[in-house]
Amino acid sequence: ESPEGQKMLQFRRSLPAYKERDTLLKAIMQNQ
Repeated sequence: ESPEGQKMLQFRRSLPAYKERDTLLKAIMQNQ
């Protein structure tokens, strides 16, 4: 519930391809 997390959620929600971004972020997180 950090401000940064909420900011990211709002940003992702505002994108048309928000589901694709979510998949991309998950892939990035797995690589780290």
